Formats: sequence, C-alpha cells, structure tokens
Amino acid sequence: MRILVEIGEAAERLEELIELAARQDEILICRDGRPTAVLTLIASRLDTIDD
Repeated sequence: MRILVEIGEAAERLEELIELAARQDEILICRDGRPTAVLTLIASRLDTIDD
C-alpha cells in the first residue's frame, strides 16, 4: 500500500510508519502535498547493495 504523509504528521507517527515500512508498505513523506522523501527499511536497502 502507498501511504502519503506530511512531514509534521510523519514526525508524530514515526514508530507506526516504520512498522508499516517493515510490512513492505511504501511511505512517502510530503511537503505541501508533494512527495519529497521515502521511508524504507535499511535492511531492504542493504540487500540491494550487496547484490
């Protein structure tokens, strides 16, 4: 599932958003309604780098 969340809300919900990312949800952090960052697990990034 793709989840868009504003920066302020992401700060308040960070622990919950990390859990959602762990379940493979796509977390997009937005500023003024525009995606500016992606929250992803380090482990999934490291798996890609090691290949």
